[in-house]
Amino acid sequence: MANSETNVLLFCANQNDVQLVDELLQIDSPYTFQVECVKSVSSGLKQLKKQPKDIILLDSQLSDDHSLRTLEKISSATPETPIIILTENRDTEIATKALRAGAQDYLIKGEFTSDILIRAIRYAIERKQAHEALRRSEARFRVIAENIGDIIWQMTLAQKFTYVSPSIYQMFGYTQEEWIGTHLSEHASPKAFQKMLGVIVFSLKEFATFTDVIFESEMIRKDGTEFPVEICGRLILNENKIPVGLQGVTRDITERKKTERQIRLQAAALRSAANAIVITDHDGTIEWINPAFEILTG
Repeated sequence: MANSETNVLLFCANQNDVQLVDELLQIDSPYTFQVECVKSVSSGLKQLKKQPKDIILLDSQLSDDHSLRTLEKISSATPETPIIILTENRDTEIATKALRAGAQDYLIKGEFTSDILIRAIRYAIERKQAHEALRRSEARFRVIAENIGDIIWQMTLAQKFTYVSPSIYQMFGYTQEEWIGTHLSEHASPKAFQKMLGVIVFSLKEFATFTDVIFESEMIRKDGTEFPVEICGRLILNENKIPVGLQGVTRDITERKKTERQIRLQAAALRSAANAIVITDHDGTIEWINPAFEILTG
């Protein structure tokens, strides 16, 4: 916000309050504010339609303090714009309701200085921007998770699933609701589970240097059939860099395994053929020969 103009829309019918807010925001600071005042909610909403604002200051005298209908009305009309309530009421219950209804902050008239007001505006805008960035990130994640064929999952350190993507149904035959809360051991044979558990234990012991791990194992569908999977997993760390969970991606590699088996069979057939076989690249350089070729040529 430094060295750029912040457009403020002030909902206030009291001229003295309007003048005070304007004076507080014009005090010498590294921030520049352009303040526009409206005396009614309807005129304010019309103004917001014509020109979006960076921040809204809402005098609680224009709203119903008990139901906060005005705040909710403005917030729903411009959800991307942060709102700060200006009030004479010190009721913390009303303050809590205001924050739950969409306000970013709650300032008591006569108790805030220029620094407090400017800081509140800055933080409100930054929090709203961070929230919108997180919302967009979550929306992109949902699109990916809902359309990818692989399974995206999260679990606790105790191996209980807390999230699984919708493709769980196509791969395993479970709904998300059926899967979440289940234990990893419920979806793998004892041998396969011990292998997975070994990877988890190792990752927790070496978490300071541990990154992603990719390994193959087997899991069990709802109908009881076992199939091969590739698992890419990593630790979830909290703000103190302490492991608090696990997340990753599981991929069905049934077709890959079929292809690998076919290649191995073909290679075995070539090796055991009685006739000499030689394979070259496009330039004629020999890349592979079978044992019969060695016998024939010495």
